[in-house]
Amino acid sequence: MPELSSEGAAQVIGTSSLTIRRYVDREMLPARKQGIRGIIRIETDDLKSFAEEYGFRFNDQLAADLSK
Repeated sequence: MPELSSEGAAQVIGTSSLTIRRYVDREMLPARKQGIRGIIRIETDDLKSFAEEYGFRFNDQLAADLSK
């Protein structure tokens, strides 16, 4: 599955990376944390489902470009 960073996910749905981190911390958005710094990686399918559920616009083309 293609994955996005929190910054990439934020760009795809038009919000900030801090907001993405808050949704992940509240367990509203599934993600995995990588390494000791806790770098967030979000599967594009999970982000798309989240965007649909919470009324965010999901940019398919940008998601495809960023997850390469």
